[in-house]
Amino acid sequence: MLAAAGRLSLEDLAFYYGTDKAHDDHKYTDLYASLFDPIRDSVRNVTEIGVAQGQSLQEAATPSRERRVWHDYFEKAQIWGVDIHKGVINHARKLFEGHPRVHIKHANSKQPSAVSSLGLSLGSMDIIIDDGDHFPPVMEKTLHLWWPYLRVGGFYCIEDIATGANSKGQRYGGKGPFYPSGWAPLVHNDTWSRPETKELFAKHDSFFVDTMVGHRTFEAVRKALGLWMKDRVDHGSHILVIRKRLTPRTHKVDSALAKRRAMWEDGVRPMRPLLSQSN
Repeated sequence: MLAAAGRLSLEDLAFYYGTDKAHDDHKYTDLYASLFDPIRDSVRNVTEIGVAQGQSLQEAATPSRERRVWHDYFEKAQIWGVDIHKGVINHARKLFEGHPRVHIKHANSKQPSAVSSLGLSLGSMDIIIDDGDHFPPVMEKTLHLWWPYLRVGGFYCIEDIATGANSKGQRYGGKGPFYPSGWAPLVHNDTWSRPETKELFAKHDSFFVDTMVGHRTFEAVRKALGLWMKDRVDHGSHILVIRKRLTPRTHKVDSALAKRRAMWEDGVRPMRPLLSQSN
């Protein structure tokens, strides 16, 4: 499908370059197109953490697939790829020679000094995608280190969050203990997350997405992923999205549902007279 002005859509680009973010794999492009299509021409800086995690460099002689997808989709943006492995970095840099908008950087995403040494400007990133280390504590630490680099209104996306997995956050056939079905510690456990993480989620616009809904080749993907996917509930194809608000949410909690429950407990049924009226 062609996007506006005859350009390839994100889904078409993902299929063309063979990334596992495509509709028939993790299906992340469904979500990303919904979020990014309206801002496609205004995005100026995109960072993806984890150049190697999508198997993009090992499987093809083309440039890193995810980075090339973003390069072609966001035609006016600088694309920043960050990875901890020097061999991957050197290979990616060679592949991206002649692409001046793509910048491949070597850094440990969870190490403050390494991140600051990249020289990126605070508040400069329109989109940050964490496709790096999938161990929940590392995801959390990376989030706090990179959050200041996200601009107001920007999107921070953490990919491959597993539900119902073991304590490593991903595998389903290894040793336990296993988290409850449908449950991810970074998202669902108030006692696991750091206080500043819970505060960040509450002050900004946060949502957790299962992109496998409506997958047309689910069983094939489940078989291909092996121990990385158990079933339609417990798998690693989830994305946590946080949109940075201009004004962080600090106003007093005001829950209509809680008020309604309190009214019921007091015996107040405001809708009953209306519902009892005949048509």
